[in-house]
Amino acid sequence: MISTARFINKLSKVFDLAQYEITHGGIPLPIADQNKLKSACRLWMLAIWDLADPSFRCSLYSHLIQVFYLLGSCDIELLTRFLDKCSDALLRKPDNFTIIWSLFKGERLGKALQSGHLIMPLECLSKTADEVVSFRSINTVLKFIQRVNITLDIKDKLIEDYRDNDLRLGQLRFDPDDISFLQDKAKEWFRDFSFDEDAVPKHGPGAVAGYGRITVYEKYHLLDIDQMLYYFLSRNVKDWQLHYPILPGKLTRTAEVVFVPKSLKTYRTICKEPCSLQYWQQYVARQLMVYVENHPYLKRKVSFTNQQLSRNFALEASKSRNYATIDLSNASDSISFALIEQVFRKTPLYEALICLRSRDVRIGNTEVRVNKFAPMGSALCFPIECILFSLLCELAIQRSSGRNRRYRVFGDDIIIHHSHVPNLLAKLSRCGFTPNVTKSFFQKDQPFRESCGIESLNGRDVTPLRLPRNYPGDVVGKAFSNIPTLIDLANSCLMFGLYSVRRQILTLLNTTTGFDPLYTVPNGIGIWSYQPTNFHLNSKMMIGQRYYKASVFSEQKIPIIGQDADDLTYHEWFRQDGMLEGTIHIGKVVVRVRRRWVPAWITQVECLDS
Repeated sequence: MISTARFINKLSKVFDLAQYEITHGGIPLPIADQNKLKSACRLWMLAIWDLADPSFRCSLYSHLIQVFYLLGSCDIELLTRFLDKCSDALLRKPDNFTIIWSLFKGERLGKALQSGHLIMPLECLSKTADEVVSFRSINTVLKFIQRVNITLDIKDKLIEDYRDNDLRLGQLRFDPDDISFLQDKAKEWFRDFSFDEDAVPKHGPGAVAGYGRITVYEKYHLLDIDQMLYYFLSRNVKDWQLHYPILPGKLTRTAEVVFVPKSLKTYRTICKEPCSLQYWQQYVARQLMVYVENHPYLKRKVSFTNQQLSRNFALEASKSRNYATIDLSNASDSISFALIEQVFRKTPLYEALICLRSRDVRIGNTEVRVNKFAPMGSALCFPIECILFSLLCELAIQRSSGRNRRYRVFGDDIIIHHSHVPNLLAKLSRCGFTPNVTKSFFQKDQPFRESCGIESLNGRDVTPLRLPRNYPGDVVGKAFSNIPTLIDLANSCLMFGLYSVRRQILTLLNTTTGFDPLYTVPNGIGIWSYQPTNFHLNSKMMIGQRYYKASVFSEQKIPIIGQDADDLTYHEWFRQDGMLEGTIHIGKVVVRVRRRWVPAWITQVECLDS
């Protein structure tokens, strides 16, 4: 029997000696990304080792060492494409693992790495008595490194795709009968909606167009207005002038498109909204969410804050197989403004949706007029997306039998009875949306379902463990911002049984200068352990209790420099009706790591909100 310690030591030696040159499409990646992937691949091999039955580890030992070495010359584009194909085959035929081995042997994944090198570990993981356990293990191996962010030189293609998609939205034509139904249903749902006189706008937490991430103090100085915004405010917001503590300037309705890494192979498109529009979008979005989640009918179909309802439904769907899980590609960027304009024309929301959107976007070095309603980055994007998909579910049900009316929507994740799927897919496509066929599951002979981050097989949770998108690699040093990511990953590994992976992550944390972690029971406030001892920390007795001196995160509020700082602080306090007295701060907040004495009893307490 080969010990885990021996395997880890051997991996470390190969890690130090291997000369990596990872490419994407034949082009070498930046050195920082290569080092990050090298670290991720080491954790990947450790995950396979942890998931494998101990009886197979002797045969896996030399094979995994070889695979780790060969990964140093892989092409990440070929590797991710191979892993995606294997994953898709697994999800479509979860009761027949051998289909993966037969279909994908012999593919080239780099200068020396072949797909056959990865097949052998998957075969070992499939040889367990419990097929669901085998499925979850293989699923984890296929998806473990897929979300790690790297820098890809594809900006020109992303810009081209963005423009092509927006041009497509401008060419859509809708069925008049469908629009009539959607209009009437939206009117029925929102006939009692009205804006609350006591509601207040709010600055969003995100970046704003032209300035990026700035403080609330700075955002107040960017509050502007134009004729459209004035029209909405004068008709719907009582004493709206009180929410402008500084004389507003002229509003420019131009959002800023940015592309952020989403996975090893793609980027996500988001937009930085103009500060004033973001301010009032929050005002509408918060009231809309309250209305929907208290609506006697809609609250059973839509939730804006609780994904668990959809996750529980997905577990049920995978067991009964009567309900389908539908996922859409680029849903936020596929909502046509023309569609929203027609569907919500008869509702009290109409003026807000028209007047609180950016008409233009800055992409690359140019500004263009857009045909989409609101991009990801607008506070109205998510709630309107949910409501629109609920309306389309109602339309699909009405066009079918009218029976089996149960469904649930959270963002672009839809769960609906399988008998309505053909109609729903047709209506979605007609309205400009693209169903993601690789992540939609609706066949009666398929026991797998996926929704809102949960993956289920025959009613059991088989969600894989993945490295997080912001996994920093081995370069931690003094970067305290990486610590929460690594702690969450270590805790997930403990609950998943990936003890070797957890040990490696804790080793990374120990290299962080000046960080003394606190170990607690699972669901506690520190690094989870089944037997937290904290012998590594200084301790002392105070007032009859033991205390540990551990590193904790705390917020440091940076003082505001500005003549009107006090005025704006008081304005923010009054705006929130004095409910946050003593905590109002509109300047910069920096998270620091400090050593503090904490009572020992904390290490044995679970957090109520975990």
